Amino acid sequence: MPRTGGMLRSSTMVFLFALVILLYANGIAAFRLTRRGEPEKLQVALHMISAVLGAHAFLFGLLDKARPIIPNHNVSVPLFAAAGLLTAVAFARKARAVVRSGNDGHGGWRLGMSLVALCSGLYMVATTIDHYWFFRNDSSGIVAVDYLHLPDAPCGGYALIRLDGEVATYRCPALLAFGGLMDTPFVPWPGYVEGRSKAMKEAFDKMMREAETLRH
Repeated sequence: MPRTGGMLRSSTMVFLFALVILLYANGIAAFRLTRRGEPEKLQVALHMISAVLGAHAFLFGLLDKARPIIPNHNVSVPLFAAAGLLTAVAFARKARAVVRSGNDGHGGWRLGMSLVALCSGLYMVATTIDHYWFFRNDSSGIVAVDYLHLPDAPCGGYALIRLDGEVATYRCPALLAFGGLMDTPFVPWPGYVEGRSKAMKEAFDKMMREAETLRH
């Protein structure tokens, strides 16, 4: 059963919550490490680079291809992936160090926070992989659903679409889409409703034939 608008909006918050954890956890960890007498440079670098990549991914995702300084390539996706991967590595190292140091009264708290940040990083990587898997062939992109004139259109506005043989696999975004005007908008899981439709494939083919006729 399709999710309601309220459920979709709630699912969108999953990504934002994970991103906030990623940014704050890395920022705080880097700050605390730099206050030590002899901070571990690699660990500081991992945290700082992760935070910078995550922040830039968010900012680039808010831009669109109408701005001349940004090419028609959704750079937010690889930036989110890199931020998530480095975060996972950084906090896996941190969790291992906490376990090895034993219980000093605060070990349980630090270990728990490290595992939460680690999970946020892994989630970030997983949702970018999900994005690349959806746009895995040349027959994928975005379509204005209203122009397909479907009586039972799965969603309004635009949808991500991939043509698979005689059917179209679609994703209806909720509120959050990074690079929404680019060819491959990033709609992080679970902030979308996915389905398959033969009628959408037929309507899309018809629209393309009509566009080709008008072109000639």
